[in-house]
Amino acid sequence: MGKFDVSLIRYLSGEDYRVLTAIEMGMRNHELVPLQLLCVIASLKHGGCHKILRELVRHKLVAYDATARRKSANNEGYRLTNLGYDYLALKALASRDVINSVGNQIGVGKESDVYIVANEENEQMILKLHRLGRTCFRQLKNKRDYLKHRQGYNWLYLARLAALKEFAFIKALYEHKFPVPKPIDLNRHCVVMELIDGYPLCNVKNIDKPGKIYDELMSMIVNLASYGLIHSDFNEFNLMINDDGRITMIDFPQMVSISHLNADYYFDRDVQCVRDFFRRRFNFESDHYPKFAEIIRLHSLDNDVRASGFSKELEKQFEQVSETIGLRQDANLANFDLCQIYLTLANVSTFNRLKTVNMAQTIPEPLAQKPGIQLIKAGSLEMVPLAETYMCAGLNSSIIDVPISNENKPLTMGHFEMRPSPNNFPFYYEYLEVKTVVSGKIIVMDEQKNVYEGNPGDVFIFTPPHVVTFLAESDGRAVYMGHRGPEPSFLPGYQGGPIETPAITEK
Repeated sequence: MGKFDVSLIRYLSGEDYRVLTAIEMGMRNHELVPLQLLCVIASLKHGGCHKILRELVRHKLVAYDATARRKSANNEGYRLTNLGYDYLALKALASRDVINSVGNQIGVGKESDVYIVANEENEQMILKLHRLGRTCFRQLKNKRDYLKHRQGYNWLYLARLAALKEFAFIKALYEHKFPVPKPIDLNRHCVVMELIDGYPLCNVKNIDKPGKIYDELMSMIVNLASYGLIHSDFNEFNLMINDDGRITMIDFPQMVSISHLNADYYFDRDVQCVRDFFRRRFNFESDHYPKFAEIIRLHSLDNDVRASGFSKELEKQFEQVSETIGLRQDANLANFDLCQIYLTLANVSTFNRLKTVNMAQTIPEPLAQKPGIQLIKAGSLEMVPLAETYMCAGLNSSIIDVPISNENKPLTMGHFEMRPSPNNFPFYYEYLEVKTVVSGKIIVMDEQKNVYEGNPGDVFIFTPPHVVTFLAESDGRAVYMGHRGPEPSFLPGYQGGPIETPAITEK
């Protein structure tokens, strides 16, 4: 798990987003969107649109299907990647001031990716990006008869359906005082919700009163059913518990109505999951558990959800997809999604110290801007503690990134040594080199006669074109990385003639 790279968002122009949106619109009816159609939807000239597409493809926000081109000249075009769809949703949420920064990824599964985000007040939230069908494409591809009437069907549409369903259910449950995270906003396949302070129940090893928690969970299942709903994935991976024993439900895309054809199966499975877990983990077993036949409907929350936007037609489409790709598998096979979200959050104190990366944060300019020498003294840079960045309590490690160059060239590393010598050694740098002193001292002089002394841990940056003179009193070793291929004269067994050192122009 790592960070979600949103650095490119601040560099995309309005025309870039117009093209991304045009592809999204075109994908409603096309698996691949032709360039001519994109130009019309985006209202851009052919040449300008092609230039933008080239950059979007380079940054992997858009993909061009070259295989289709070889098969048929009439079946080529562009499609959004998951990252491109993510950027469209993030841009919309940021423009509504819902999200201002994105932090670490704290969950990944077959159906979603989950990140820490924050608003302008630095209030932390959860951003869930639905990836419906990530591991199930083959099943759907083999069983997509029900999609014959929808030629423009794609995974982005499925992910959007899943997000819409989850947001509709979590909003309805929250308004009726069920223990769920507070829903905040929705856009495309992204759901923003409250950050829960707690642990997944699957991480809990001991409970003082397992019978009390067991009864509370069974009551929760019955209460849901009395409102006309069944969670369908009610297990230790989708239940959070805090230090006070308060339970919170998460993960709702699988939720169904008690009017569902297989409602009794899903209800009984939820009950059995809880019973099995308590028997296995806490050695607790009870003969008292609810049965579907005993459920009495008191409310129609399932109908209220349909009225809120997740219509019966959308529900039918989602149910067909769920059955086809195995979204409602047996509980012991299906827990790959939010069950992984909070597994890294065993320590709540580190949970509250999570750092975020602001979308508006300025990336430092590369140091290699003009010819010359730069010396970075050891200990002069402020380090970033990894314990906070990666939420690893007790980790005693720090890091700092220093941009050197944006150039794309070969890279060669090596060792350099210079001991006291009769004469100075001038060397003409036609390439960028970063040299780190590991022992002793390395003393250099630039073309303006400025002298730099590097000691262990110090870093030289030699920016071309420039003559660097290694002074005779140097007495140390260094390792270097150079933007060049291997130099034959620097390799063992060199058979060439002597190399003249460059003349130094007096200034």
